[in-house]
Amino acid sequence: MNKILLLFFHFSILWYCCRSSVMFALSDNSIPGSCYLKNKNLTIPEGKSITNINGKCNMVTCNYPMVDIAMCGVVIKIIDGEECRLAEDLSKPYPDCCISDKCAKN
Repeated sequence: MNKILLLFFHFSILWYCCRSSVMFALSDNSIPGSCYLKNKNLTIPEGKSITNINGKCNMVTCNYPMVDIAMCGVVIKIIDGEECRLAEDLSKPYPDCCISDKCAKN
């Protein structure tokens, strides 16, 4: 019984770890109080977050001078006997948009 619980616990952590990934970048401005992303022409107030930028399931947070970019990890699931990467559900904010029951279209 203990081995089954340990296996379930390990699988739960693995599932959680693979659902998201985080990147860090420096703000493109040197003005404290906000972060600027030049390639997106986007300004975010310090301590605030914006989700689902550019039609992707993500969250960008300004922690001046750092910008934290969280996005869905690659989740593979067997659906109807086929292996697929799960599609994002952009009707929901991050991180709820990461998982859906449909395969992503290539």
